[in-house]
Amino acid sequence: MNILIKYCGMWGYKSKAQDVADEILDKYNDLKVFLEVGHGGQFDIIYEIDPPGLLFSKDVTDRFPEPGEIIEIMEKYNGKAS
Repeated sequence: MNILIKYCGMWGYKSKAQDVADEILDKYNDLKVFLEVGHGGQFDIIYEIDPPGLLFSKDVTDRFPEPGEIIEIMEKYNGKAS
């Protein structure tokens, strides 16, 4: 399973994307996390499974994810929430 983080390079979101990637890899070292430069203020986190799932979008929430929030979303997405 892969996670794709698309971030706006022009707005300098790379460090935020890397922080989220590190958090995911600390919890799930068997996943592959890819960073991809997007555009227009984009900050999307996509679960690349069949079918792909949008885990988080700054466009939808009008904010960046809080620490631990993506892990919680991933656990719910996988049906593993406690």
